[in-house]
Amino acid sequence: MYSQRRKIKPTRRSVSGQYPFRGESSIPYESTLERDFLIIQEADRFVTQIIPQPVQLSYVHANGNTYRYTPDYLVFRSGPNSFQKSHSGKPELVEVKPTSELKANLGKMRLKFKAATQFAKQEGFIFRIYDERRIRTPMLKNLEFLNRYRRFPFTEFDPVELKKIVEVVMTLEAPSIDELLAHERIQSQEFAAAKLWHLIATNTLSCDLCQPLTPHSRIWVDEYE
Repeated sequence: MYSQRRKIKPTRRSVSGQYPFRGESSIPYESTLERDFLIIQEADRFVTQIIPQPVQLSYVHANGNTYRYTPDYLVFRSGPNSFQKSHSGKPELVEVKPTSELKANLGKMRLKFKAATQFAKQEGFIFRIYDERRIRTPMLKNLEFLNRYRRFPFTEFDPVELKKIVEVVMTLEAPSIDELLAHERIQSQEFAAAKLWHLIATNTLSCDLCQPLTPHSRIWVDEYE
């Protein structure tokens, strides 16, 4: 029903490109902030689909002229936001904007944001505005760190050794990273820390990614596996 309504073209004003979402599709972005938004959404296990520029809306400006507005993304979920438990599983119609731009032009943007809010309510969605405060959090830094451990050569780790790490985590019941790596069954493993990061990056093990990763961070077996 929904598909991309506006094509993204290269621009000198910002960095644009294609984000390889879970290796299944390429999602265009028009700024590094939009790219970082996609990184966050990719890590949310409940996100099932992201449609860029999903709908064109019309709104009447104070000058009497009618203008078009295309929100940035429509995000579909199969459950609540993994990192913000208070959020429902409703689809989100999303506008990504820098805080500075919102502060400088919010008065001019109110009418188009009102149109997006009304449309979202009509469709059973939620309209949200994402700026740096919602995107560039400790979680983004964690994901940028972990993403390097997601793919080759880390996918070539011995499955038996990876399973052993998971078993130790289950035995210790949510140990800290330090406690896990100090365990006698782990100390003999080469690249033990890299294996741990790989397991977290691929959602086999979980930790609180909303907080900075430290040696004291607790990890546990992913309940959804």
